[in-house]
Amino acid sequence: MSRQVRAVFATLLLVWAGNLGAVTGESDRPLKATDARGVTVELTVIPMRLVSLAPSNTELLFALGVGSRVVGVTEYCDFPVEARAISRVASYSDMSLERIMATKPDLVLAARGNDLESLKSLKELGIPTFALDIQTIPDLLDAVVEVGRLLGATAVADSLARELSRRRAAVNASVRETPVVHRPRVMWGYWGDPIITAGPGSLIDHLIREAGG
Repeated sequence: MSRQVRAVFATLLLVWAGNLGAVTGESDRPLKATDARGVTVELTVIPMRLVSLAPSNTELLFALGVGSRVVGVTEYCDFPVEARAISRVASYSDMSLERIMATKPDLVLAARGNDLESLKSLKELGIPTFALDIQTIPDLLDAVVEVGRLLGATAVADSLARELSRRRAAVNASVRETPVVHRPRVMWGYWGDPIITAGPGSLIDHLIREAGG
């Protein structure tokens, strides 16, 4: 799922990255938030050392203007290019608790598909961990706002969410003007072993339908 979510960020988020201004501090601490697992995280200060456990998370953090705070990523995090120089602490379903601990993170940003037992271990070690589960574009917009709030980047996150919403509305308007008979039939595939495709109810299916497929 990380590779699928990554496609969303690559096309929707990073075109907007770098044009959002500086991150500002906020005083609404301690801050509590409940993640996709139903686990509540409490942050007493704005987290300045971040670990990302999915390529999509890494791209989101850079899009929010906090890429300089990222101290650990997965071996698949290669975009933007700055991410390639950051310490590798995990694959996707597997992670090294020792490497993560060595980065001294203030917050670990997890994603659907990460090993749940390892995430529990991080909590037991006293490391705040917040997990995302992005399955639709509304989920993506909610994640942008929520992560921005956690990182003290609310103004940047709100600006990004508004721009993405504007672009989505423009695409939706264009699709509505296209007769159904003229819309392409699409199959998305990932050349793995076995070859993987995306069916109804998946994020990729949602994106294709939103785009007029």
